[in-house]
Amino acid sequence: MIELNEKLELWCVDVYKSIRKNFATQRIFPFEVYPGYNAKNASRKGNNRSSGEAYDKLYWNVYMAANGNQFKIDYFYKYYLNFVDMGVGRGQSYNQVSHGTPASNDARYRKWDGAGDRQSRPAVSMEFNYQISRLFRYYAQHYAIEGMLTIVHALGDDDSK
Repeated sequence: MIELNEKLELWCVDVYKSIRKNFATQRIFPFEVYPGYNAKNASRKGNNRSSGEAYDKLYWNVYMAANGNQFKIDYFYKYYLNFVDMGVGRGQSYNQVSHGTPASNDARYRKWDGAGDRQSRPAVSMEFNYQISRLFRYYAQHYAIEGMLTIVHALGDDDSK
């Protein structure tokens, strides 16, 4: 049986790999955002230039309580990825961006429509929502089985008398 802290580390690695895959799927720099973006980005200066730092700065920490039954996971990424997820920034408000399509890690959220097109590219929030529900289902099932075994063992003790 895998220990809880090892299971959580494996889960964090899954989240990390999935988010990095989503960068490619949703076309978030360092992947080419749209045809010709890399050349345009190379000519930009300062804060207007994509650096790829968001892709490089994903990391996590898993904290376990002394009793081993409680844990905390901190996942760290650049704050501005929240705005990429929402498709906002540089004069583009949340209400001006379409958010009606369900996001997928296998297909780009929306096709690029040319120069000036702003769009939501949900790579982080979509993955966290999926992975948290996955973790919840895993531990709900784990503790349900553990509870049933406790009841079976408690009832079985009466037969041995």
